[in-house]
Amino acid sequence: MSESSYYVTTPIYYVNDKPHIGHAYTTVLADILARYHRAAGDDTYFLTGTDEHGQKVQKAATENNMTPQEQCDATVIRFQELWQKLGITNDDFIRTTQDRHKNIVRAMNMGMQILKPHLAEEGVTAKGRVCIGTVQGDLHDIGKNLVRMMMEGKGLEVVDLGTDVSAETFVQTAKEQDCRVICCS
Repeated sequence: MSESSYYVTTPIYYVNDKPHIGHAYTTVLADILARYHRAAGDDTYFLTGTDEHGQKVQKAATENNMTPQEQCDATVIRFQELWQKLGITNDDFIRTTQDRHKNIVRAMNMGMQILKPHLAEEGVTAKGRVCIGTVQGDLHDIGKNLVRMMMEGKGLEVVDLGTDVSAETFVQTAKEQDCRVICCS
């Protein structure tokens, strides 16, 4: 495997209706990029998925006499079947209603509570430590590696809090390490 990494993702698609040509277009383009980088020997990760929250999903569910979760479950299959028919080579498919996604959002919200005192009016100051790690239930740590490369490139100290830790442990350890920015994948 090469030392080069490549991460590609599609938008996460709303499941208020069946997939259309725009969904297929962006997913095929992402697939082409992923295939190219794999062929070049790059450590490649390709993510796609669905956004299963929001007013569009709620409205479609109401119109179809379903609960929002039933709407999501019925429609997401159409996306997954289309990607299979098109031979899409994604490494993962994330649904925003999955527990692993909810756990990461929860960790990010807890992290924001720690970050609030460090936020300037114009945004986060680019000084101090950056804590990275992966939260339990996540299947990969490529996001952590991307953050490491970006932050180290800016001269920031990166503190790796580990892999597969609970969201609570992640946030508590970041607080103890006096991290100014918290990133988890």
